[in-house]
Amino acid sequence: MAHTQTRSRSHRKRLPPRTKYLLRADFSADDQGYANTQTLDTREEGVEVGSLLIGETDGTIALASEKLSLTASAGGGWDKLGFVSNGMARRTGRTWFYTTNFADDANAALLGFADAGTFTQADLVGWLYFAANDNIYWQTDAGSGSEYKQLETYSGTTEYQVALCMGGYDGAQVPYTPKAKPYDLSVAKASYTYGCTAFIKGGAFTDWTMLWRSFNNNAGALYVERQDDKLAGTMDNIRVPDVNLSEVLTPVAFSAFYASNGTSLDAYQPDEGNVWVEQSGDWDIQTQRANPDGAGIATVETPYSDVMVLCIVNGGTGDQPAIVLRFSDTSNYWYVQADRANNQFELHEYNATVDTVRANAGVTINNSTDYDLQVSANGQTITGHLDNAVGSRVSYASAALNETEKLHGIRAENTAGQFDNFHVHAKSGKPYQIFDKVYP
Repeated sequence: MAHTQTRSRSHRKRLPPRTKYLLRADFSADDQGYANTQTLDTREEGVEVGSLLIGETDGTIALASEKLSLTASAGGGWDKLGFVSNGMARRTGRTWFYTTNFADDANAALLGFADAGTFTQADLVGWLYFAANDNIYWQTDAGSGSEYKQLETYSGTTEYQVALCMGGYDGAQVPYTPKAKPYDLSVAKASYTYGCTAFIKGGAFTDWTMLWRSFNNNAGALYVERQDDKLAGTMDNIRVPDVNLSEVLTPVAFSAFYASNGTSLDAYQPDEGNVWVEQSGDWDIQTQRANPDGAGIATVETPYSDVMVLCIVNGGTGDQPAIVLRFSDTSNYWYVQADRANNQFELHEYNATVDTVRANAGVTINNSTDYDLQVSANGQTITGHLDNAVGSRVSYASAALNETEKLHGIRAENTAGQFDNFHVHAKSGKPYQIFDKVYP
């Protein structure tokens, strides 16, 4: 009698669950033209799940070669060559993916989440603005409103994949972590719905790369939207999976500094990541913020040298608070500071104790005022943004010093400095590879 071997249940191949979508437009249908105000909501129209309302009062939107084709004419205006989707509830980790290839980079396009299903710049919640000057900007609200930040450059006739992930902060700018611990115990776990984080892949971005973290806006209803000012090209694989991708919002280091007054910084247990090391000066915690007793530097070790670092800084009446990047010792590191005394936002190279300003921007910095400092290091490019002021950007593209160092932190020049909600993210790579599993 032949022996038949049966496999136990634990050894059977387990297939991943089928992804559900709130919006899915792969445009796998016959070539066809679309009319202004036409609603696409069938497989024959290229939209498998959800709907897209077409706005093309000056130009042509059509389905060609299984892609959404956009052809501009001489006119302009932000209601041209656009679409707006069905509404979706805001959730932490809810992500819109799309693939785009601009035929040229001589005009402009806005792509992002809106809080109303209409074609107007006043509804912007979280948008990437591909501008006529080859730059990518982050924008919320109309024009240069609450946020308008120059991020990276892009190239025409190059295909990019983009992900916009909602949420990641509570109303006090405290970032989400896997613990989902409400650091303010009055804040519910589900309240980390503020903000939006942008990622890109393609062209010079060989891996998924974090472009920007915003903590603004908590609109309840969201609409995927594209507005255009004559920027032609193609779009494909427009998708919002019903999947929580909040893991990409998780910092590798985070300190809310929730500890008793007088707690030494090196005795404080961070909310995420490694402990603090006081490299110079003495640091402690006062009113749930890190404070120096004079000039000093404190750092945390992270897994990455290419990072996005964010922190609330306050110079009081005399300090120049800074984020430190790629620290090796007290003689060699980079720092980006808000210089209140001179109303300058500055990027410094500190090389063998020689302090050199590599980039600066004139801004107004007020006494005893909180500012949001966001700095990225990517290869030999270091870029910093201060708060939401237009023009408050510094960047340097030859940052060879300490390029592989993984210590990052904070710096003060006197006792007036205050630091809050310090957090570090990988700039690109492994933490965001989950995107490749759900898209396209």
